[in-house]
Amino acid sequence: MSSQLIRSLTRQASSPSLRLAFTSRSSSLLLKSTAPRHFSSSPDDVLKGTISSFDFTRSYGFIKSPGQEQGIFLHENQILKPDIPGEKFFVLPRRGMKVAFKTSTKPDGKVHATDVTHEDGSMIRPFHGNYLENYSNSRKGKFGVEVYDIMDSVTEQSEMETRIVEAFEGVKSDIGKQKAKVEKILSFYEKTGGEN
Repeated sequence: MSSQLIRSLTRQASSPSLRLAFTSRSSSLLLKSTAPRHFSSSPDDVLKGTISSFDFTRSYGFIKSPGQEQGIFLHENQILKPDIPGEKFFVLPRRGMKVAFKTSTKPDGKVHATDVTHEDGSMIRPFHGNYLENYSNSRKGKFGVEVYDIMDSVTEQSEMETRIVEAFEGVKSDIGKQKAKVEKILSFYEKTGGEN
């Protein structure tokens, strides 16, 4: 075998998805792929796909990608988002959303999506639609229950009024804090070019 051919084969064999193997019947050198047969993607390849389902209570779903027979598993933790000190929040994709992603093959051979973004590479933003309005209405609804319970259990007028005002101030404060949190988080997305 010429030294040039050996150098060429050695360079190819250094690829992480290839290994060298000698056959027992001949002295010829073979290159054998060790990449899983069910998925022909390098971990560094950026793939495109569509969210086919997502269970918000369990924080996982599946991505349908062209050329793949089965959906690719997606967990909420694998969606790219900024690290914002002191803030914990979730980014949940919607069914039908076009995404870009990389893949990771687990020891059991299952393929998981990683580094998930919008199809154009921008980060998927949290707080879809009218999140703040829905949060406010939910908190106001709970306030109504609190007021009912206060009026049902307290007989002294001034104590009843004091407790209702305290409950109102609590709701108002919660809504204000949530609004400030949403604005702070979304400002990070504005700086990084994240889209709706």
